[in-house]
Amino acid sequence: MKRKIKLVFHCEFSMKRGPQMTSKLRELDRKFNGEKYPLLCYPELYLLEGGYKNFYEHFIDYCEPKHYVNMIHKDHKLEKKSSLKMH
Repeated sequence: MKRKIKLVFHCEFSMKRGPQMTSKLRELDRKFNGEKYPLLCYPELYLLEGGYKNFYEHFIDYCEPKHYVNMIHKDHKLEKKSSLKMH
């Protein structure tokens, strides 16, 4: 039996990067399977509601490390600048 792959996208709040990546993968999947519509390689794409921040607040037992640092924290300043340049 063939396993179905389920992909879950997220960013801190699932408001920009997570939705962008979900949409981009769906767009590429549609192009790849153009002649075989509605066939998709990844039919099950999900966006984590509320982002990682919300998930962490409700399901900390599933998170490693057990310490959440938000995106505006000074330690993420350079990382944030480079990741937000995504088109």
